[in-house]
This record gives sequence, structure tokens and C-alpha cells, in this order.
Amino acid sequence: MKKFPRPEILLVDDTKSDINLIRIILEEEGFEGDLQVVSQGEEALDFVFCRGNYSGRSSSAIPDLIFLDLHMPRMNGYKVIEVLKEHPKTVSIPIIVLSALESDEDLCHCYSMGVGGYIVKPTGFEMFRDKVVGTLKFWLQDAVH
Repeated sequence: MKKFPRPEILLVDDTKSDINLIRIILEEEGFEGDLQVVSQGEEALDFVFCRGNYSGRSSSAIPDLIFLDLHMPRMNGYKVIEVLKEHPKTVSIPIIVLSALESDEDLCHCYSMGVGGYIVKPTGFEMFRDKVVGTLKFWLQDAVH
């Protein structure tokens, strides 16, 4: 795979095994950007909007891509999508939903909210890697060139 530019990816997931898999995939594929990981919806919004624990981040810095777990405690992915798609600073960030559940209702609802992709977390590593890498190639290479 071609080397990526230096994008910043925000991974919002509360499942350590999924976080580790994505880190392994990015390392194996030669990803040369920054992966930021948060485990809660509120923390994701704090990161993106440079507030709370992330108030030291540049207010002009926004992630180039967000991988977002849909089903998290306290603030679920739907609420995060809603907030990000309503704000002019963040409306164009591609959000890729990661879900353990294969639900047509979730899929349709997410696309109607403006997400850029929906990945059902497969049980096999190879299939998961292929989906993540394909998504990265599209959003970080093909869609911008």
C-alpha cells in the first residue's frame, strides 16, 4: 500500500481489543499519521473542539478522519455524529462508524445523519483489516486526489 500523508485519525471506541487491532493494522500498513484514541463520546467531542483535557490543542486542528464506535455508554455514537454534523467546523470530517452489530436500522440511520461509512466489525482479522485499509485508502488518498 502507498504511504499515507500525515493525517490525524481519531478513534472513538471503548473496546480495547478493537483499539489494539486498529493499531496493529495501521502499523502493518505503514500508516505515517497520528492516531488519537478516546473511549467515550464526550471525550471525543472535547478532543475535536479542543476543550477540557484537550484545551491545549490548536483550535484549528481537526481530525482528518474519525472511526466511531456506535454503541458506547453515556454518550452513544449517534449523539457524537449529531453534534459533529451540526457544527460548521466539523461537518465535513468523514465519520466511519464501527459497530459490532449488523443492523439495517443502524446503517440507514447513520447514513441519513451523514456518515461516510459503516463497518460491521467482523470476527476475522483479515476481513477487518481489509475493511479498515480500504476505508483509509478511500478517505485519505482517493477522495482527496
